Amino acid sequence: MSKSKNLSPVATLIDELKSDDSKKRLNSIKNFSTIAAAIGPERTRSELLPFVNELLDDEDDILLQLADSLGSLTDYLGGHQFSYLLLNPLEKICYMEDVAVRDKAAQNVRKVAKLMDFKKHEDLMA
Repeated sequence: MSKSKNLSPVATLIDELKSDDSKKRLNSIKNFSTIAAAIGPERTRSELLPFVNELLDDEDDILLQLADSLGSLTDYLGGHQFSYLLLNPLEKICYMEDVAVRDKAAQNVRKVAKLMDFKKHEDLMA
């Protein structure tokens, strides 16, 4: 399969992140790891993760999936030294109203924290 044919479904998933249709957004968020694998670690860090902040004002089912999917991105950031980048959006999700959403986000904060070298990120702990 050619590279352009591989990117077409990924381009669709990326477009669906911005869709007004919540089912399309949900499907796209479920496929974050596919998107991240296709765009690579640098673009995941510089484009996908910043875009996540725009998704934080959404329905609870979207936020629950977002919290879950963020936890699966640790392998797509270019190494565990970048895992800390997931903490900001997960922390914001921890403040959401829905208990299941908060619990999933907190679970993934713990997962990310286990991967981090705290000596390198002392400023985050202050």
